[in-house]
Amino acid sequence: MKTTKNGSIEFLRFMFAMMILIFHAQVIVKTPNPLFVNGYFGVEFFFIVSGFLMASSAYKSSFSEHQENDVFQFVWKKYKSIFPYHIFAFSLAFVSKVIMGALLLKQIIELLFASIPEFLLIEMAGIGMDMANVNGIEWYVSSMIIATFIMYPFLRKNYKSFVSVTAPLLVLFLTGWLFKENNQTLNATIVWTGLVCKGILRAIAEMALGCICFELSKKLKNENLKRIYRWIVSIVEIACYIAVFYYANSNWDSKIEFGMLFVLAIGVIISFSGQSVFYKLSNNKFTRKNLFV
Repeated sequence: MKTTKNGSIEFLRFMFAMMILIFHAQVIVKTPNPLFVNGYFGVEFFFIVSGFLMASSAYKSSFSEHQENDVFQFVWKKYKSIFPYHIFAFSLAFVSKVIMGALLLKQIIELLFASIPEFLLIEMAGIGMDMANVNGIEWYVSSMIIATFIMYPFLRKNYKSFVSVTAPLLVLFLTGWLFKENNQTLNATIVWTGLVCKGILRAIAEMALGCICFELSKKLKNENLKRIYRWIVSIVEIACYIAVFYYANSNWDSKIEFGMLFVLAIGVIISFSGQSVFYKLSNNKFTRKNLFV
């Protein structure tokens, strides 16, 4: 069955991807007056959306009796959808590293074998995390894949208790721990805690938030709102994203990131609900085009 894409979310994916791209590009070239100095915060959008879609799949599959098969199919489908894009990006990064580093044949062979965990998107599990670093910015993808493997079976097995109890606890305690350990910021990536990378904990916490967003968005979607309330919801939606983009392009204290995370979550809830007046405007062939996995 062909899935209808949400034009608003596809457009936002593009915008947040550009934010992250600009952020990393400026770090590489050392721009004196950079845009999106807090552009790393764009990753939060992708984690929340990934969690939302994971919960959506688990909810639909909860009516199926083939539980084990559903779990395998979901995780494998997610992996397959990402891998072709990953191979392209990884290959470019590998060739660039060889050329820019003027590596000898022996060094190239060593790099090739050292980068196997990264090629398989499992480096954030700690396997070869510091061995190659061919395309370090893909830490998000590895974290998301690993978090999906961890969370989806539990979500699929008991959807209601996970969304209502487990997910809120994961959000509360993991984000709280990350803030405490990272000087009041969520910007934790390839940092080893002794058991797991902080980036995986960040992924689990925010994907759990995405699961909660799905349940709330589902309830909002079923509401028969009057036109005036739809406009109010639409204004709140736009205000949420403006606030997030403003923060990403500002020098505001990172202590507000915890609040910004929930502002972003509210925006995602509304965008997926279809209650915004901008929903129909954004659902066209251009915005629904599958540019992202």
